Amino acid sequence: IERNQAKIPFVQSQQAPNLLRTETFFPRPGTLTQGFDGTTGWILHPTQGGRKLAGRELAALSAGAWLRPEEHVAEMFAVRQLGEPRTVEGHPMLALELSERQGARPETWLFDADTALLARIEKTVDAGPQGLVPVVQIFEDYRTVDGVTLPFRIRTKLPTVESILQFDKIEHNVAFPAGFFAAPF
Repeated sequence: IERNQAKIPFVQSQQAPNLLRTETFFPRPGTLTQGFDGTTGWILHPTQGGRKLAGRELAALSAGAWLRPEEHVAEMFAVRQLGEPRTVEGHPMLALELSERQGARPETWLFDADTALLARIEKTVDAGPQGLVPVVQIFEDYRTVDGVTLPFRIRTKLPTVESILQFDKIEHNVAFPAGFFAAPF
């Protein structure tokens, strides 16, 4: 993870369809671990201990847990419609407008018109006291691993900060021990 020019190592483990565990190795206060076992989201903070997630935190973590989210659009979004094609940074894009329910804040998934790969997601998130915040996720550096094409770089842009997830390697068919994605508390 790169934020404000600081690089923070992390390991993200996923298992289809939507199991997730991320360990972020901060120099201080230590390792922050969070996970989603398909139902329950949790976080284990190095100084504050563990807790289960609920509400917006759980919704955000569970939405990000899908191994290949573009393959689960129908499960994630009740309302789906084609948007107007557009050009972003000189690249033609096809747009898909998505929302959880009629009248909910939509998000736009933009696919590269030449490759059909997911190029970016534009959405507005409720940041609590900060109000509604625009977020853009940009998927880059696609590489094929074991026949599957995946982004090795994901940039997340907010109004005041940009974070970069840079994957050094992606491995498939890794065996995880029983309970690996469950809350450890």
